[in-house]
Amino acid sequence: MKPFPFAIWPNTLQKSNSPQEITGDIFDSDSDAIVNTVNVTPSKSGAPVMGAGLAKQFRDIFGTSSPYVRGYLSAITRGQGFIYGPQGQVPRGTQFGPGMARVHVITDEERRAIERVLHKEFLPKYVVDMAVKLSYDKHASKKWVRDAILAGKHAAKDFGIQTIDIPAAIGANMGQIGNPLNMGPEHEAPTRQDSLRFLRELLQIGRAHV
Repeated sequence: MKPFPFAIWPNTLQKSNSPQEITGDIFDSDSDAIVNTVNVTPSKSGAPVMGAGLAKQFRDIFGTSSPYVRGYLSAITRGQGFIYGPQGQVPRGTQFGPGMARVHVITDEERRAIERVLHKEFLPKYVVDMAVKLSYDKHASKKWVRDAILAGKHAAKDFGIQTIDIPAAIGANMGQIGNPLNMGPEHEAPTRQDSLRFLRELLQIGRAHV
């Protein structure tokens, strides 16, 4: 399995901590939560689109019929679940959209299924989906990346999440493909350097996996 770059965000880090860049596999995480970067447009058949990159690995590991994947689809179509915007939790029924975060609590049954797929212990208790794209064929947006990180910060506080692993190049890998949005500088696709800067500025990252 291809190791995906990720960043570790401990809420207790002090500003004086110097960022440290590390390579690792997010599915080896021992943090409370791991982040999946997603788009928010279902396929024509109504199925969730997790067809490439890190999102596909999450789909393959959890399984298409898992509570995690079903919950993601319910969030983008009906606004169900624990959904956050950059200002905090949004009203129930608000559809999961770009610049938002969604929290999924991993069930015991899911954990056992994941460990059968990975052939190793799986420790995270939560998945935090961060929506940085509208659809699979559109660019991610700098603004949406910033907003989704802020939304994730609110979610972590509410759920008591102390550590969360975030892709270091959030929005700058698969998010760079497809058609640009042409909505101004804030909606340009982020570079890897942009993504790392957002993480450090907004979350005071102590270790960034690259």
